[in-house]
Amino acid sequence: MRTETINVYKFDELGEKAKQYAIQGYREHFTPFYEDVINDAKEIGSELGIVIDRVCFSGFGCQGDGASFIGSFDPKQVDIEAVVRHRAYAKALHDIAIILSKLDCEATITHQGRYQHSGCMIIDTDSELDYQSQYRPVGYEALRLFADCIYVKLEEEHEYQTSDEYITQELVGNDDEFYETGKVWEKIGDRCGR
Repeated sequence: MRTETINVYKFDELGEKAKQYAIQGYREHFTPFYEDVINDAKEIGSELGIVIDRVCFSGFGCQGDGASFIGSFDPKQVDIEAVVRHRAYAKALHDIAIILSKLDCEATITHQGRYQHSGCMIIDTDSELDYQSQYRPVGYEALRLFADCIYVKLEEEHEYQTSDEYITQELVGNDDEFYETGKVWEKIGDRCGR
C-alpha cells in the first residue's frame, strides 16, 4: 500500500498568484444574485404608483443590455412624500415621482422585443384622456427612467459581487481549502455527495 500526503491551504495561506487563481475560478462559476435589488425596486415602484410583476434585465457591457419591467401604473398611488422621506439621497426618484403624479390615467406596462432595456417597454392605456395629456410623453419617459435606475443598481450589485474583495470574503467565509496552486480541494465525501 502506498500513502501520499498532499498539503491543503486556507485562502489566507496561499501565495498571491494562487489567490488570484482561486478568485478567478470562483468568479467563473459564481452566479450573482440580485433579489435584494429587485425587491428594493418593487418597494420603490410601489411608492411611485408602479406595481412591478417582473423585472427583466441583461448585462453588463453589451449592446441591448439594460432593464425593463412588466407591471402596471396608477397615478393615484404615487406617494411623493414617501419617496422623499425614504429616498432622500435620490433626486432622480423625486423628479420621477413628481412627473408620474401629474399623469391622468392608469397604464399597463409590458415588454416587446428580444432586448431587455427600457426602450423595450410598451406603455399602454385605454384612456382618451391619456392622448390629450401634455404629460404623457414625459410621464412615459419617467417610467423608462425608473427602469434605467433599476439597471444602474443591478450593475452596481454585479460589480460588487464579482469584485476581488467580495469573492475573497466568500472564500474565507466558506472555509474552503485549496491546493498550493489555488485550485479548490474537494474532499472525497464532497464528490460523493456526502
